[in-house]
Amino acid sequence: MSEESKSWYRMTRPLFNSGFEDDEFWAYGQDGFQEVLDSFIGADVLIYDKAVYAQPQQVRAIVQNKTSDVYNSTTVRQILCNIGILKCGQYVKYDGAFWLVSALPDNNRIYEKAVLWKCKHSIRFVSPLTGEIVDYPVFSTNSTQYGTGELEKTHMNVGEDQHLIYLPFNQETILLDDNFRFIMDKRRDKPSVYRITRVDPVSYAVGSEREEDGLIQWSVLQDQLNTATDSVELMIADYHAATSGGVEEVPGSTASLILTDLDGDFRLASGETKQVQVRCLTADGDPIDPPQYHLECDFGGAVSIIAEEDGVITLQAKSDPSYVGKQIEIKAINDELACEAVITIQIVNW
Repeated sequence: MSEESKSWYRMTRPLFNSGFEDDEFWAYGQDGFQEVLDSFIGADVLIYDKAVYAQPQQVRAIVQNKTSDVYNSTTVRQILCNIGILKCGQYVKYDGAFWLVSALPDNNRIYEKAVLWKCKHSIRFVSPLTGEIVDYPVFSTNSTQYGTGELEKTHMNVGEDQHLIYLPFNQETILLDDNFRFIMDKRRDKPSVYRITRVDPVSYAVGSEREEDGLIQWSVLQDQLNTATDSVELMIADYHAATSGGVEEVPGSTASLILTDLDGDFRLASGETKQVQVRCLTADGDPIDPPQYHLECDFGGAVSIIAEEDGVITLQAKSDPSYVGKQIEIKAINDELACEAVITIQIVNW
């Protein structure tokens, strides 16, 4: 057979006319699918494992069901690719947009198939794991039904839009609980804020054999923008830039007091503990043991002292998000030596 004749064949294997078509079909079916992927029908897509900041994997895939006369279907696609690639909860970046693998993929021994949902919005928040700002594309549907979108109060009307939000299940998103607030809007000057009212990690799980896969469904209710705590510039609700804490010392003529944050970051996370050490030094730098001092504290109800021993003060922050962003002060004073020191610590939400 000439090279020109061979170019007419789409398959790299012989045609199925040997009398053992079924065996040849299973033996060469995946090779034939790979050739289709490599043709103009296939496309390069990026697969992200449940977070868009993860390192993506580039694969060839066929994305289909692209045309529809119904709006709800225009945000749904099917993806076909080689077996063993797809997992429920992954992101697929295709044609410049993020899509969410919305259900359990399966295969017919030739190719793998899954359903994709178009991520319509992206939400940003401070990671409860790392403290870094993270970005999650999400699929959302409006569940307000036939309400007006407003709730009458005594002195004002407030929004009461309800949405269902879908995002990947992972060790970061599962930590976001009821009353977590986030911004989701195309308007940037006065965006809408939403509050989680129910977290459902069960309905869109895909089985115990795939414990780490699946989606989380949030039921959310519209909340009010709080310009004092919400960052419109960063599109992050309840965002508090951790201001630099520090220590101020007023030494005496013969001695000085030293306050040290043993973590060194001058930040205390809501619900967590922190230790502050008090030392008293002579003018030559020699320690005075035990250090003599008394404390004056400005906690504003956000923090309490749960232990104080050998010059080490243990603080406990309340698990109350309303205190996030506040600063507390501890002042150690030695009246006899006429010296004092003040430490300032920021309450943060991670």
